[in-house]
Amino acid sequence: MDFNKTYGIGISNVALFINKVSKKTKLFSGIAPIISQQSDVISKINSKRFLSVYQINGTSDDLIPFEGGFSMIGHTFVSAKKSAENWVKNSNCELNNIIETEHKWGDFSVSSFLYGDCDNNHIIKYHLVKGAGHQANFGGGDLLYSRIWDFLKEH
Repeated sequence: MDFNKTYGIGISNVALFINKVSKKTKLFSGIAPIISQQSDVISKINSKRFLSVYQINGTSDDLIPFEGGFSMIGHTFVSAKKSAENWVKNSNCELNNIIETEHKWGDFSVSSFLYGDCDNNHIIKYHLVKGAGHQANFGGGDLLYSRIWDFLKEH
């Protein structure tokens, strides 16, 4: 087993937990938090390891607001963008080196933001799924987990 290539993937509360574990330990080399971002508390923790991040947020999520703020689950979240930028800082990436692209994932349009030029060739990428709620199924034959695996195994 290659302990330099361990990954964390989580949806919703588990995505929040994956962010926390990734900040407090050196366990993961890459993570994919799905339909969640860092809470305000987690964003203040300095990461113990540089890593790659593949974050996904729905723009119509009524449980975890992609623009940040208090959630009915009892946490205050930073925005999806601020969470990604926090990982950029914690993985020693160039904040101004961002590439924006547009895609279709199943039935949804997606804006993707990629931060490169990170230490150890890591990449921070976050995706805003337009009109998606608190869900990880984007319909129409979307291959979300294949995309995540392709990203993680490259970084």
